[in-house]
Amino acid sequence: MSSLMAVGFHESTSPRLRAFCFLGFITTPLQARGRKFTLCWSANKKGAYMTGQEVHAVLTARGITALHHANSVKTSSSLIRLGGLASRGNVEAAHLPQTWQYSDPDDKKYGIWNDVFLDAPDFHHRIANCNQYGPVTFEVSIDILLSLPPGSRVLVAKLNPTKWDGVPEEGRYFLTPAELQAGFSFGDFDHMLIIRTASGIVPFGNHLRQILVDEPLQPNPSKQYGEAAAHLNATLAASHSPAAVTRRTCRADCKCTATYAKQWGKYGPLFELPN
Repeated sequence: MSSLMAVGFHESTSPRLRAFCFLGFITTPLQARGRKFTLCWSANKKGAYMTGQEVHAVLTARGITALHHANSVKTSSSLIRLGGLASRGNVEAAHLPQTWQYSDPDDKKYGIWNDVFLDAPDFHHRIANCNQYGPVTFEVSIDILLSLPPGSRVLVAKLNPTKWDGVPEEGRYFLTPAELQAGFSFGDFDHMLIIRTASGIVPFGNHLRQILVDEPLQPNPSKQYGEAAAHLNATLAASHSPAAVTRRTCRADCKCTATYAKQWGKYGPLFELPN
């Protein structure tokens, strides 16, 4: 069930006050008596969004110590410049480059364009193959959930949002910590964390453990890895981050090298540098 509450503010209202609309409100332009307002309707799902502390408790009880976010080199560069894992909407609003993703239309359709996505597993390692979202994987400590910006909320999906069409609320995501505890499966592609913050960013803070970059020609060094690592390391240095890029070490049975070779037309663009 959705709760509905209308709140209006004048066009001159400060950006900080307007930011509350990112916390679950749909904005609608309104004009009355010659003055422009924005009408915000709460579309919060009762019991669906949990706190970072609640989700942290469930995941750590399962022995999970890290979360992961995979992306292209171009988008990863923008995330580093922004100082955290930023939503697609935030990167767009900052006029920074990012690579198109097949899930973008659904993220906009379901109102999660301004949310941040994380997975419990490192799916490249998990499936022993390329991650379709990109060759760069940010690994952060699970404790990042304990230091989310004030007012942040966490949704844990039962299904990937690309599968939400026609599915009721209770089928899309876990509604309570108890349900999450009973139903969450580590390694399930659908069970992703969707984090909503006022700014659309989850700051790295001191929780960034490593940034892994694939080597498409391993064990041989490639131009693609070298250029990606050099660019990302330079961006990290310019952002005064102590982190550095790590070359991914794959499992012995990993098929990513063969996949890159056979499907470079699909995966090659994910190594492209920003202009």
